[in-house]
Amino acid sequence: MKRADIITGSLLVLFGLVTIFVIVPVQIDSGGDYGLDPSFFPLTLLWLVTAMAVLLAATRVPLPPDPSDAAPTMDLMNWLFIVVATVALTIAYVAIDSIGFIITSIVLIATVMLAMGARSRNWLAIATIPVIAPIIIYYALGKIFVVQLP
Repeated sequence: MKRADIITGSLLVLFGLVTIFVIVPVQIDSGGDYGLDPSFFPLTLLWLVTAMAVLLAATRVPLPPDPSDAAPTMDLMNWLFIVVATVALTIAYVAIDSIGFIITSIVLIATVMLAMGARSRNWLAIATIPVIAPIIIYYALGKIFVVQLP
């Protein structure tokens, strides 16, 4: 995993820096008249992800070689999960405009919880977390931070 962590961390750092310095300035108009700047949350999250990626890569460099690096660990189920997750996130991205943030998020969070193995936990958590989390996020961003979601 050492080599995979170094590669993943390096790619995430590259992606984060390109997004911070190229994509966000081009795609997000700054200078709103009220509330926080529209680029505040994206830039804050991108800086956090980039910093964590630097830590991931930097903490793996001094470690001794890992014997598990020799064999690839991706099997068919891993690739299937990646494909299904990509399709689900693409559908959610398109659905947010037509259905709205809350309903799309409820379906997406429930789907992700089930895909990540939440079936073994109690069904009360599976029923309540996908409903409560998007509503709290929607109203917190709308009322406290004055950021409107679709």
